Amino acid sequence: MRNPDVLGDCIRKAYKTNKDVWIDLELNGHSDESMNASYFLRSFEEMPILERRAMKLSKGKILDVGAAAGSHSLYLQKLGYDVTSLEQSEICCEVMQERGLNQVICKNLFDFNTVAKYDTILLLMNGWGMGATFDGMYNFLLKLTSLLNPGGQIIGDTSDIRYWSEEKSDDALTISNLYHGEVIFKVSHGSKSQEFNWIYPSPNLLFDYFKSFDLDGSIEAEGPNWDYLIQAQRKS
Repeated sequence: MRNPDVLGDCIRKAYKTNKDVWIDLELNGHSDESMNASYFLRSFEEMPILERRAMKLSKGKILDVGAAAGSHSLYLQKLGYDVTSLEQSEICCEVMQERGLNQVICKNLFDFNTVAKYDTILLLMNGWGMGATFDGMYNFLLKLTSLLNPGGQIIGDTSDIRYWSEEKSDDALTISNLYHGEVIFKVSHGSKSQEFNWIYPSPNLLFDYFKSFDLDGSIEAEGPNWDYLIQAQRKS
């Protein structure tokens, strides 16, 4: 059975109705704080400090990976940037087009084949986690760097959830043996749920990966909950 697009459905409902649509979240079977789908429709002023900093660092030709409802793309497009919004959810792509985004591509990153190169690649809302697993991070970075211009940058946020995994360490069967930040992420709304692998790489783990790709890594901002904005700059 196809995994239902719970996030896409909730985002569209929030966009169409302008009402709160709550999404229940679980990490490795443990309930996390619920999320309002209207958050995906936020303005620049409503973005957390890490995302506002990412907007300020963005430059040149921009690829917004996992763009969701396109809030970051929309802000940058209004500033006059050449922005491509990449998103695998067909529903989210429809919402982005209705919101006025000019360049929306409905594909998974690994299916996105183009001769175009970018000066900035954005990975926001814990976007470094799109590598999905500890082993998957290598292929994720390989794909990203293949899309970068010389001197280009990847900007994304992540969280170090060691504090969370230590609290849940009694559940040994669902905590990764490779890295504490690997999780099974589940989103639910009503009777529908959607599961996928995700990883929360710490800054040090990311910097270790960057060495294999000739990337200079830096922490550009820190949030209040062990969250970090990480920039990876291509050296050449």
